[in-house]
Amino acid sequence: MHALRGVVALYYLAGCDAVFGLQRNDGASDASADDASAVPACPAVGTDLVFSTSLRLERTGCSELTGSTAGHVAALCNGQIHSGPELALMLPQEVLKGTMTDHFDVPRMAPDGDTLYVRHWTNATVHSRILEFAATASNVWSATHDVWEANRLDTSARFGTPAPVGIAGNHRMFVRNFSTLAEIEFDVAGTGSMVASYTAQDLGVDTVTLAPNLTADGLRIIFGGVGTQTPSGVYIAERETVVERFGPAKLISGVPYVFDPWLDPRCTRLYLSLQNTVYSLERQ
Repeated sequence: MHALRGVVALYYLAGCDAVFGLQRNDGASDASADDASAVPACPAVGTDLVFSTSLRLERTGCSELTGSTAGHVAALCNGQIHSGPELALMLPQEVLKGTMTDHFDVPRMAPDGDTLYVRHWTNATVHSRILEFAATASNVWSATHDVWEANRLDTSARFGTPAPVGIAGNHRMFVRNFSTLAEIEFDVAGTGSMVASYTAQDLGVDTVTLAPNLTADGLRIIFGGVGTQTPSGVYIAERETVVERFGPAKLISGVPYVFDPWLDPRCTRLYLSLQNTVYSLERQ
């Protein structure tokens, strides 16, 4: 799988000028909190999402970028979690710095921008945990509690971006632990339960690379998929309401395979990383 990813990434990076019109963005997205009213919302479920072939450079040395409606972003940059305003320099977070044996990674920002979820694990254990961090000041984070099954996840467990649902403070999130892909719901204290489980075949692919990212409305998931019976690429699945299961996903045409695709809260840009560099594609 890793070899395939490298080949695909090299192909698209080597051909950026030919395949995509490569642009450079010194900040990040054009869509900031100040001009939110001018940005279209996510289209109705059932609408095919079409993206530009103009690949825009967003951040170098980073991957797994996610963000909020308030214009804040977080990503894993040079092995450390960084966060900051969407249109400015992201800074490393000292509280999430970690060491050679104590690790913080997999940053996933909630749509409100006030909550950040990260994976914490150490070399001395076979388990990992999902930790919730709250914003206590501008770009400063403080740990609050564990989410779901504390210290019962495998160290390779991954999870996607959360979406607020139902009761105020509740969120949904996809978690991949060992061979299980689960959709969980948890409350403000982090107490949660599995509401649905999926196989890759349920989502219409051979393999789901990482846990899917939910869109801010909870009605779409986006993920990288690979396999021998299905094309490798970025897939999206939809549902009418958050109480329904997701069905088979559709391949997004013209988008290269990546492991960490993320749609911004208004579905205006698709973010992805190739060779530790974050790019974006604008929705048409």
